[in-house]
Amino acid sequence: GKIASIPGAGVESHDIQKLSPRQWLNDEVINFYLKMIERRTQRTKDLELIADVKKRWNGIWNVHVFNTFFYEKLVKQGYAGVRQWTRKVDIFTKDLILLPINLGQAHWVCAAINMRKLRFEYYDSMHSYNRKAFDVLSDYVHNEYNDKKKGEFGQLDLSGWKRYFSQQSPIQANGFDCGVFASMTIEQLSRRNDESDAEEEEEWNFSQDDMPYLRKRMVYEIATTN
Repeated sequence: GKIASIPGAGVESHDIQKLSPRQWLNDEVINFYLKMIERRTQRTKDLELIADVKKRWNGIWNVHVFNTFFYEKLVKQGYAGVRQWTRKVDIFTKDLILLPINLGQAHWVCAAINMRKLRFEYYDSMHSYNRKAFDVLSDYVHNEYNDKKKGEFGQLDLSGWKRYFSQQSPIQANGFDCGVFASMTIEQLSRRNDESDAEEEEEWNFSQDDMPYLRKRMVYEIATTN
């Protein structure tokens, strides 16, 4: 039966089983978790509007999260396949766009479009470089700009954008924890603030040793969300 649901995502008991030790996370679990992250970032941005907390919260990055099907659809169907995904979202007003990528139905990684630093970012718990992902995201931003902005600001020049391949992100030591790594990477990246404008990566707050605990924490967070 249904364990939890929020607008745009839901998980059933068989999905939650995927958070048991040594299990591979499925789309439903990851997408629910990403939806929770997106809701938290939105609530945090809303808090900025309240005067007395403005000082404390000001500078939190404005984040948008795409779900697990976005990249797959983009690769299979091209830009036309995802054109409607941003009907209500202007990604060019965001600081950071985060997305999980499922490589060959065998490995979860995380990518980012960093509007603030003008760079494409790639985080893989196996530390494998992926040139195709950079190309796909670059083409997407170009097409999205042409489609949504209709050249009102002239052409979008991506020549100055960098491609950032993380070699500091936590490394997994098995074949089944990649979904947790990708989820936690997105979770941590979504919490960037003004101090994150430095060039170097921030210290990561999890590692392989934390996986058993993090799986349990994800179960708890999903089950108690509202």
